[in-house]
Amino acid sequence: MHTELQDQLQWRADLLMGGHYTELADQYLYPLTVYVDAGTVIVRDRSEVIEVFDRWRGDWKARGVSRVKIELTEVSTAKSGRFRSRSTLHEYSATGWLLGQRSMVYYFRQTAKGLRTEIIDVTRTSAAQVWPQDANAADVRA
Repeated sequence: MHTELQDQLQWRADLLMGGHYTELADQYLYPLTVYVDAGTVIVRDRSEVIEVFDRWRGDWKARGVSRVKIELTEVSTAKSGRFRSRSTLHEYSATGWLLGQRSMVYYFRQTAKGLRTEIIDVTRTSAAQVWPQDANAADVRA
């Protein structure tokens, strides 16, 4: 289960980075609640989520992010077809340097069409968490 979920989360991130928003929009339930840092966004439908994805991808491109990697760190036990996962999203430049990362919590529901996300909680990781003082330069390349 964990490997399949890891693969699905990476597939979704790859769709987002590639600008394949329509296919990605099918992976969510609406209204979708997105917590980003201190704010909350309620995404009412597919057209709104496509706008959100475009802004996220634009932000990544503006910061030089060319690849993202998902690291699944925790999966809760499913109850009534619902469960939660926690992961770290690593943001890399074209040359492989780690530019930043985010903590991602996804709330999933199993539906007749497969696994769908109903809530996302995104927290930017501070520079001190991404690049601890005692980290070697080799630790920040992928």
